[in-house]
Amino acid sequence: ASSVTVLVLGTTPADTAPPVNSAPPLSPLWKEVERCNDFLRGAGASVVQRIQKGPREPVFYGYLPQSLFDAVNCIFGPDGWDHTIVSGEGDDRGVTVEVIDGKHVATVHVDVELRLPPLTVHRRAWGTAEQRDIGDALNGAVTHATGKALSRFGIGRDAYLGRLAAFAAEFGAAGKRAATSERRDTPRTELREPSGYIPHVPSP
Repeated sequence: ASSVTVLVLGTTPADTAPPVNSAPPLSPLWKEVERCNDFLRGAGASVVQRIQKGPREPVFYGYLPQSLFDAVNCIFGPDGWDHTIVSGEGDDRGVTVEVIDGKHVATVHVDVELRLPPLTVHRRAWGTAEQRDIGDALNGAVTHATGKALSRFGIGRDAYLGRLAAFAAEFGAAGKRAATSERRDTPRTELREPSGYIPHVPSP
């Protein structure tokens, strides 16, 4: 006798049903992004800065810009990423500098590229900085824009999720980290590699 399988609309055979709590596989790029975040987390408070634009402004905690670049250099390799100033696209000049109250205010549009062959992915962001010296203003704006573009990949996302506020006790009222023997952070010169770290080897 032949057998007949009857499926009720809206149901799935048990052998083809997705496993409970299944999640889509992580993309290769996202895995490397998370390794960057693990690098930053392993460094503790030594790579965190207290940010307050004015005495009555709210306090935020973010990563020191160089720590973001260290993380990307470590995981992707110095030749695995780059940043360029966007210019020549319509009215976008890429860089503007104004002098306001004796200070140079620079605004820069930056494109950041992460390379994970065969993938090459770009993110863009604007950055600003205000300094008396025009060179310092431009460098600050590029640094600001590059950090924001990296955040759009998810690098340094703990700062945007508010998780760095846990380090608030490391800072005094003046916003400086207390120099005590009980500090929980890793010294700046001893940044730790994430567990399972594999040194970057350039492709031949």
